[in-house]
Amino acid sequence: MTHLVLDPSKLKNAFPRASQSRVERIRTFAQVVRYDINRAVLWVTTVPTIRDNNGSAPPMLEWSMSKVMGSLKSDVVDSGAVVDVVGYYNGKTVDIVECVAIDGGSLSMAANLDILHQITKLQDI
Repeated sequence: MTHLVLDPSKLKNAFPRASQSRVERIRTFAQVVRYDINRAVLWVTTVPTIRDNNGSAPPMLEWSMSKVMGSLKSDVVDSGAVVDVVGYYNGKTVDIVECVAIDGGSLSMAANLDILHQITKLQDI
């Protein structure tokens, strides 16, 4: 089952037992900070409408896009873009298998965020 994690900076807390032998399939949303085309690295942070407002700046995460380079559209790597990412988390990194730009406005509506928060609490059958 793919687990929805709204804040990618909290993957370690959400899956403390994730490892190379116990990967977790995840879907998360992030906001692009910058992209290094030479290294195929995307730097992202938590989407502002999703993050906890505890006063501290969210961490910037570095994701390798090398496995999805052939399918990346240009709007995914634009600074400020909101992306929907599917991948496998091994406790340290996310092995990205899909990354697409989405309309960030849909993540700013309270009703939509409530539904997403409820989905994150679903358990495996």
